Amino acid sequence: MTDTTEGRRLLAELGVENWTHDGGGLLWSVDHQQQIDIACCGRPLSCGACCGNGVPEETWVETQVEQGRMDPRLAELVLQMPALLSAAEAGEKMREENERLREELEERKRLPEDVIERLIALGPVEWGASAAQSDEAHCAGLAETLAVTRKDFGLEGDRQMHGVFLKGTGIIVCQTGTSPNSGKHAAIIDGALNMLHRLALEHRSALGAAP
Repeated sequence: MTDTTEGRRLLAELGVENWTHDGGGLLWSVDHQQQIDIACCGRPLSCGACCGNGVPEETWVETQVEQGRMDPRLAELVLQMPALLSAAEAGEKMREENERLREELEERKRLPEDVIERLIALGPVEWGASAAQSDEAHCAGLAETLAVTRKDFGLEGDRQMHGVFLKGTGIIVCQTGTSPNSGKHAAIIDGALNMLHRLALEHRSALGAAP
């Protein structure tokens, strides 16, 4: 037999809810901390007396049942052992893989230390907008901001303007400035927006709609 559901039912009937295997023919009740001796001829199957490998052959078990030397339920359980052990091994491997994936996910969720330090130093942020004005006035205001940055950080010479752009287009989403911290700020915004983008796609996919 290979129906592990039936095998588990038989174990339950024998009062075994949690079990393992000792490498021979013994089942161990984790709940009651006792061994259940599955014996065919007065000896545990692990003695190898039945077929040389600790598990009796099906024809031998059937003969024992016919001669009234073995309970039919126990006989079914004995024949289920290979499938039960295989299922238990597969379950253990699945648990190990799930634990590995959980740890990997937790690792991915951790922010890099330099990002943590920069976010704490930066503090809370808020959305805002300037007054409505001409392009020239916006450029003049930006020039004033850049001048303040140069003064506060003691900057000289040409500086890079950091920002976030639509991928592959060069279209500006936002600019974070020319200070030594501006590149990290742009990277943080980039990471946050891309994470939200992935969440939005997953949400849309879960609803069965096209992205």
